[in-house]
Amino acid sequence: MRCEPRNVFALRAYAAEIRAYTLLERQQGDGIPKFFGNYALECSSREVQSDRIVWVNALGYSATELELAYGVSVLLTEDQRAKIKANGTNIVKTAFNANVFFPGLYMSNFLVDCASTKVKLTGFEITFDPRSHGMGVENRNSSSKNALLEVADLFTDLGF
Repeated sequence: MRCEPRNVFALRAYAAEIRAYTLLERQQGDGIPKFFGNYALECSSREVQSDRIVWVNALGYSATELELAYGVSVLLTEDQRAKIKANGTNIVKTAFNANVFFPGLYMSNFLVDCASTKVKLTGFEITFDPRSHGMGVENRNSSSKNALLEVADLFTDLGF
C-alpha cells in the first residue's frame, strides 16, 4: 500500500474543511464557528519544498466557549445540561443533513458556551461526503442515526 505525501493529505483535509464550511454557511456563527476566509502562507524555512505552503482558515470563536470536557456539567442546572445536549445533537444532525459526515465525533469536536447553552461543532478537516464513498440513502440514514445515538451517549457520559 502506498502512502500519500503529507502535503497531499493536508490539502485533502483542507478541502474537506472548506467544503463543510461552505455547506453549513447558514449555521456559521451559531452552530459552527464563523468562517472568515482562507489564506496560503509561505514558510520558506521548511526543509521539504512541498511543505512550504501552509493553508490556514480564519475562524471566529467566542471568548466564553469552552471545549467540552468532564466536570463542566456539574456547574450547570439540569435545564442548562438538557439544552446543551439537545443543541449538540441538533448541530450534528444539521451537518449530516448537509452531507457533512464525520468518521467519529469526540469531546474535542464540541465547543460549549455554558451561559447561553449554545454548542458549536468543530473539526471539519476529517469530514467527508458520504455520496462520494458510495453510501446510498438508506446507509446514510442508518449511519446518521447511529452517530446521533453516539453523540447523545457522549453528552450523557459527560453528565448532560
